[in-house]
Amino acid sequence: MAQAVGFRCVVAEPGEIAMRLDYDASLENTLRMLHGGVAATMLDTAMGAAAHTMLPVGSAVVTLDLTLTYIRPIDLRNTPVTATGRVINVGRRTVYVSGEVIDRHGALTVHAVGNFSILSFRPPTAV
Repeated sequence: MAQAVGFRCVVAEPGEIAMRLDYDASLENTLRMLHGGVAATMLDTAMGAAAHTMLPVGSAVVTLDLTLTYIRPIDLRNTPVTATGRVINVGRRTVYVSGEVIDRHGALTVHAVGNFSILSFRPPTAV
């Protein structure tokens, strides 16, 4: 998704991932603001990746739920924006993560919380 939308990872630490997006008119809605789905995609990616950093090898996460609150619009005047995901709690089956999108002026534009299901993968067995 990062390649398709055009955002890139700028912070990668255990429990925290941040993605940055420069302005691109092709991502606007009909009101000439960044489409809300773009912010949601950035947050889902950053939050899921942050959750993944807290898991052992052979595990992965998938989004269970994601709740976003849009606080102010994003447009050419306040980009680039940075979406950050931070792990709040790692449970046995889920990881609880918070997220935010901050604009170039340091203002909060979107806030999010989400739960990510932990998946364990077994290596394939020989036939």
